[in-house]
Amino acid sequence: MIEQKYKIVLLLVIFLIGSGCSDTSHLKNVKFKVVDETTREPLKNRELNICKFVYFKLKLGARSPYLDKDADWYITSVVTDENGVFMLDLSSIKETHIVVEPAMPYNITRFSRASDLAGTKSVNHIRVTHFPEGLTNRIYDLRSGTAKVIADSGETMEEPFTEILLTVRKRENVLSSKAEALMFQFQQALKDSDWDKALGLCSQNVKSKVSDYSLAEAFFKEIVPVDEIASLSRFWTSGGRYNRDGQQVEFHCFLRIPTADPEETIDWIWTVGKSDKGWVIDFETMSLEKWIEKETARRNRETEETLRKREELKKGIEIRLTALSKEFVIGQPMLFRIEMTNISKSPIRYKAISSVMVNEPMIVTGPNENNIKYVDASYQTGVRDEEIEPGETIILADKYDVASQYRIIKAGKYNFQFNGIWPPGIGPSNIVEIDVMPGGLSPADSIVERLLPVLPEGWVFTRRLLSKKTSSESKLNGCICVHLIGESRRKAIDEDIGVLIVVNPTEDVVSVEPEWFEGHLWGRCKWGPVYVKSFDADLLWEDYKEQIIKALGIKKVKSD
Repeated sequence: MIEQKYKIVLLLVIFLIGSGCSDTSHLKNVKFKVVDETTREPLKNRELNICKFVYFKLKLGARSPYLDKDADWYITSVVTDENGVFMLDLSSIKETHIVVEPAMPYNITRFSRASDLAGTKSVNHIRVTHFPEGLTNRIYDLRSGTAKVIADSGETMEEPFTEILLTVRKRENVLSSKAEALMFQFQQALKDSDWDKALGLCSQNVKSKVSDYSLAEAFFKEIVPVDEIASLSRFWTSGGRYNRDGQQVEFHCFLRIPTADPEETIDWIWTVGKSDKGWVIDFETMSLEKWIEKETARRNRETEETLRKREELKKGIEIRLTALSKEFVIGQPMLFRIEMTNISKSPIRYKAISSVMVNEPMIVTGPNENNIKYVDASYQTGVRDEEIEPGETIILADKYDVASQYRIIKAGKYNFQFNGIWPPGIGPSNIVEIDVMPGGLSPADSIVERLLPVLPEGWVFTRRLLSKKTSSESKLNGCICVHLIGESRRKAIDEDIGVLIVVNPTEDVVSVEPEWFEGHLWGRCKWGPVYVKSFDADLLWEDYKEQIIKALGIKKVKSD
């Protein structure tokens, strides 16, 4: 009898465990809410396509492939309610990376089935990344109803949730549907030679000029590049006018038209604007011939003035590049000084920037006259007006280490030259020829050399040495930062698809982590503790983690 009771209890336990493991009720009706990233307004009553993420390289203006419901990546469609809310059954969706396509004028948004920032797959978790107010990750636990909010600083907090928030961003310079429809009507009227219809779509300003011509056809053929407009597949816009509510009520459209010089084109500008009676087409009522003459003359004047100023600067300024040692050694700093002297008899005004030695400042050629690539990151700089007096010398850079920005890993004879892009017009410096002697690779170059063989085709990298000048985080000073990039989407690192690796050779105690990398310590390699952040890297490089660990020989560290 007792044995029978044990059997019943055991079967019950097995049943309960099995039921718990297979319970998918929390995945059946997962509640999402979609809002505009800028206005925070919900996307009301909008059909959304739910698709498996597939990497596409699309031309600007190309139709989104996620709109195709017959494609292999299409999963299902949903419609939001008045609050931008929709329900999704995730129990039947096995994909890890999911796209939500809201259609024009919005870009896609995405979420992944992952339980942490490393991308660990989990059907019971949803990871969403938000950008508007700094990078924030939210990891939603569908079983417990709690979300872990991870700020860019590494600060983490937990909060309950009832719905998963998705944000979508409007495409830049996207025509409103009514404005675009009007432009297509105008284009079609020109194609059909229906001049009266085309005129009817124009502003009162345009209509008032037609009386100067015997026929509307003559007006359009003299004023408007009819053939070029007729051949457009889309309309290119840039800038415009906005009303007080922030709505764009005028779009500037640019159309390149040929000139007498087959290698030159001129932009013809037309606009579509909102009037009291609706959207209208407007443009300057000047003959194309006069427009081309006017724009060509303006361009030539600007070019001549620019060339004159640059020639004046070039004649009056001398740039000197000086090596601070007679020979360089692989793996050691390679230091230069760059000076600018006014050798004229008058003060010279020039454009100065906050940091001259960034963004490919040098021309470096190595053994066999091979160009050495710039491998540092891109930097933003501020521009200001300055003046240099006659006979005055300004040090543009002192103790500049060219090895910190250029991958110099082989011994031999090298030529170094400051390119003189900044200040604009000064021209390049003298060339310094110097022997680079053999030596051990620096930690930064050693790390890159280990990573390059495993980097997937098409990926690129940057590497930089962090200091007080390049990092506001004091704990990162002295660190080596390597950014592996699979797809560059914006200037911000956190919006690329890639991997950011930071190695800290100066750190002795592993537990002292930079705040920005809190929770991302992978272990220790030969050159120090290794911190890694992935930005959707597994979308293009599925086994990136294993490959990087193996390449750098990363060993796990024991936590105290």
